[in-house]
Amino acid sequence: MHIRTLVSFVIASAALVWAGVLWVGGAELGWALLKPYGFVVTVVGLLALAFEATLWRLPIIRSMVVKRPSLVGTWQARLESNYKQPDGSPTVKTVYVVIAQTLTTLSLRMFTDKAHSRSLAESIRPAASDALFELAVVYQNIPDIDHRFPDTGGAIHFGALLIPNVSYSPTVISGHYWTDRRTEGKLTFEERRPQLASSYREAQQLFSRPRAGWLRRLFGRT
Repeated sequence: MHIRTLVSFVIASAALVWAGVLWVGGAELGWALLKPYGFVVTVVGLLALAFEATLWRLPIIRSMVVKRPSLVGTWQARLESNYKQPDGSPTVKTVYVVIAQTLTTLSLRMFTDKAHSRSLAESIRPAASDALFELAVVYQNIPDIDHRFPDTGGAIHFGALLIPNVSYSPTVISGHYWTDRRTEGKLTFEERRPQLASSYREAQQLFSRPRAGWLRRLFGRT
């Protein structure tokens, strides 16, 4: 539901309940009470938008109110796979995972030197036994056109990723992935930048720059 619509519904419901309680209590009601309604909806709507997009990432809010880790940014990750290289060795390479996140939405993209992946379904849920979280993703991998050779494994395929131990403000996380082309491996997120890269080369450039300062880290953007 659109945030403004939701805010309008909540405020209207609260106003009706409030008016009903006052009426039952014998208070006088008049149309003048409705004059600030549009202004209130606008202000609360703007606050709701800010909370949805950014404010929820404040550490005290994230840990005490919303119970949701902040993963947003571009991550440099180490990919270790049993997918064989032409010389028969397993695959080990640096990749980049871009996570876009608000309070209620989440999406992931991964860029390698030969392909990119996009998430089709994502879920972050609290672990059953402690204060950690579990991230689960179903994704589609699309090789670059000049690497799309089905006879060598370079075909469009689907896979899943599970990262079982995610803290409120992670600096390193690791998980296991598997695909429908019978490959599997380990993905370790090792470092993060606040910007959202749109390609493998752009992500490389991000990590050639100095790290962001304390203000970005305050919002969970290391």
